[in-house]
Amino acid sequence: MNQMSKLDTFIQQSVAAMPISGTSLIASLYGDALLQRGGEVWLGSVAALLEGLGFGERFVRTALFRLNKEEWLDVVRIGRRSFYRLSDKGLRLTRRAEHKIYRASAPEWDGTWLLLLSEGLEKSTLAEVKKQLLWQGFGALAPSLLASPSQKLADVQSLLHEAGVAENVICFEAHSPLALSRRRCAIALKSVGISPSRTRCMTRLSPCFDRCCRCFATASPRS
Repeated sequence: MNQMSKLDTFIQQSVAAMPISGTSLIASLYGDALLQRGGEVWLGSVAALLEGLGFGERFVRTALFRLNKEEWLDVVRIGRRSFYRLSDKGLRLTRRAEHKIYRASAPEWDGTWLLLLSEGLEKSTLAEVKKQLLWQGFGALAPSLLASPSQKLADVQSLLHEAGVAENVICFEAHSPLALSRRRCAIALKSVGISPSRTRCMTRLSPCFDRCCRCFATASPRS
């Protein structure tokens, strides 16, 4: 089996083991890879790139349209071709997430939770703000209550101000003196992928990364 066959097998096994959100994958693709290589890519090229992961052109077209509508991506049309790139909003959100995704290890947690309680927001506005906060590593304890064990307060404040909801969200820190309460809170957030000891991304992708390393370690450089 040559190196490309090993890589194809690895991709297929990883996709089967861990379902992928195509829209989130496209957002990550732009922020993690394409941004450093010019950033603006033709729709057809994105579709060709994701075809190997099982995403058809129709899905890619719909996902890019949705990301543009949500102001994650900007689009430039030249003739009949559409070229997409990260918008200013998408770039800001990507930068905020980078220090969580790529840091070598999580800092020691002191047991303090950052809690956000929203009040008086319209349903659509609340849904959009929650989506951005979940992307930043918050978990939902209740419909209007989000929590995170590790955040830069300045990033959270900036996000709330940009969304125009800073006056409708109460931000406070909490530390429960009861071991049982701390344990229940940790369990509730772990169920949605938030852990005090490891970031959501590291928790989900570490097994995938380990398999990738083994795949290339056993591949012959000349195969």
